[in-house]
Amino acid sequence: MSSLSRGQYTLRSQFTQITQFKTHIHTQRQLPKTANFSTSATSHAKQEPSTVPTPPANQINAPQSTLPAPLDLPIVLPSTAQPIDKVKRLVTIGRAYLTFYKTGLKNVYHNYRASLPLRKTLDLPAYIPISPPRSSQNANPKGINMGRGQFQLVRRSARDVRRMIPFTLILLICGEFTPLIVPLFGSAITPATCRVPGQVAKEREVASKRKNAAMRAHARAIEPSSLSPVSGRGCEGA
Repeated sequence: MSSLSRGQYTLRSQFTQITQFKTHIHTQRQLPKTANFSTSATSHAKQEPSTVPTPPANQINAPQSTLPAPLDLPIVLPSTAQPIDKVKRLVTIGRAYLTFYKTGLKNVYHNYRASLPLRKTLDLPAYIPISPPRSSQNANPKGINMGRGQFQLVRRSARDVRRMIPFTLILLICGEFTPLIVPLFGSAITPATCRVPGQVAKEREVASKRKNAAMRAHARAIEPSSLSPVSGRGCEGA
């Protein structure tokens, strides 16, 4: 009697295991394919929306992301500071510049993605960063209602994308020493979003001098024509 009970118990255990295995297989087959977890970073990157919204037509200025981000540098140490503190400060400065440049490059990417609908409206290629001409007649041949902020976004994003590749190569090679190399090339290869406050101030100074020189030249050009000749008879009659 005991041997029969032992055999029934063994058969019952085997039957339970088989039933559980079939139930597991049936459950896996009913799961939808979209429930599978993917570790591919590429698929998530393609679906990531741009963080820069396309400006409305009535916006005058381009988005703030087309300008450099704030650069947070550590305070200046006194001359009596320890050498180890000075070394730590230099390392902190290098990391601050590295973070500043990375933020600028991300803004270049998001700005260009936000400008794609506007580029399509202007019949500009999406994957070739060509800037629209400065002339309003050539830039808007169809009479499209486009605001100044939208037009500035298209121009600035295309200009920064063209400078993104050489600047990224310098950043990858030099790392924290990039601020020492960038002044050798100036703004020729530096996107506007990656220009430090010193570069921005220098560019504004040069632009101001160029503007003042153009205004003086224009004033000299129109000065003779603004003086009407006075006849001698008119003076005598007066």
